Amino acid sequence: MLHGLRDVQALVLTRGLVFEYTAIHVAAFGTFGLVAAGLLALADREPVMLVALFMFFCCFEVFAFALIAVLAEWLLEAVPMWSILGANLLAMVSMLGVLLPRHHVTWQVFVSTAE
Repeated sequence: MLHGLRDVQALVLTRGLVFEYTAIHVAAFGTFGLVAAGLLALADREPVMLVALFMFFCCFEVFAFALIAVLAEWLLEAVPMWSILGANLLAMVSMLGVLLPRHHVTWQVFVSTAE
């Protein structure tokens, strides 16, 4: 995807590179969103699946950080880890903000356990 790039300073933005990143992010996060929505649908029938949803989010975060650390260590020089974590947290809160109100049983369990 990066065509062997190892130095941030050597990065040249092209439409093709932007398209590659966009396609990979849409595929990865689209798949992630579908799995999360499926887990929420299961949690409507079996509230214990909220634990599986929490585990899914945590595992995704660890996987994303490990992938960056192994495949694109140089990226951490240009983009601080806290900003990646913050962006992923914002995406998670946004996704749950859209999905939870549509899953009434899960939402009620979520709110009642928070009290």
